[in-house]
Amino acid sequence: MPAPQTTRVFVLEAAGKALVAYEAIARREADELRREQWFIDELAALRSEGRPIWDGSTLGVRTANEEELAQYREGASAGDGDELVLVYLVPLDG
Repeated sequence: MPAPQTTRVFVLEAAGKALVAYEAIARREADELRREQWFIDELAALRSEGRPIWDGSTLGVRTANEEELAQYREGASAGDGDELVLVYLVPLDG
């Protein structure tokens, strides 16, 4: 039986601003999220302090830093282990 694959926490950012943290097995898998239409639609709709959290600029993916990792772990602790957990790193309206 193969060993279970471990995940890492990645951050999706735009214009140098960290938007959301999530887990993936590898960078290639993490990169797929920024191409998902449902996710792009969600990003376009979300607001922080009345302004869109995403300006439509190019989305990039990188490994989370220690602070982002701590935020992810705190936010993901209430999640169901089988679903993709998105932890937004910006305060969201509503």
